[in-house]
Amino acid sequence: APGYANIVKNPNDLKWRPFPRDAKLEYSILSGNPLKKGLFTVRLKLPKNYSDVVHEHSKDRLDTIISGTYYIGFGSSINKTTATKMVPGSFMN
Repeated sequence: APGYANIVKNPNDLKWRPFPRDAKLEYSILSGNPLKKGLFTVRLKLPKNYSDVVHEHSKDRLDTIISGTYYIGFGSSINKTTATKMVPGSFMN
């Protein structure tokens, strides 16, 4: 399509770097720019048994769980008993 550039990346092409907010995480940018307005895609590597802090996202996002298990909840505190278990193949936005 005019104005659209195809992006093709194999897993070995990804460049991993420490996540700015938490160096225990790594991320790789697949497309776009997370620091600018507009859609972007990143991959994250989280260590086993990782627990994030309560936070908000200021930009729209699309998440797919590729491997492992991720628990998502909403509110002002982390509550693993009421969180939704997300397994590989799960999607959220």
